[in-house]
Amino acid sequence: MQQVVIDWQHPRQGKGKSVQKLTQEFRKKALVLGISLDTRETLLKNIGSLHSYLQHTLLMFKLDDFDEVCVQAIHIE
Repeated sequence: MQQVVIDWQHPRQGKGKSVQKLTQEFRKKALVLGISLDTRETLLKNIGSLHSYLQHTLLMFKLDDFDEVCVQAIHIE
């Protein structure tokens, strides 16, 4: 449980990790920690965990839905 909390603090996509895999891990950690995916803070944490080129592109769209961000990031990737 401690590792889940630590990983939640600074999530990163990492080299070779797909957006889909990162999203699955992100959702799982949020569920374990009881964190809602519907907050702006969680949405921005998710965007911030992506590679920088994805972050910049997604922020231009001004998305406000977690699932929408994930779908768009997968398309861009």
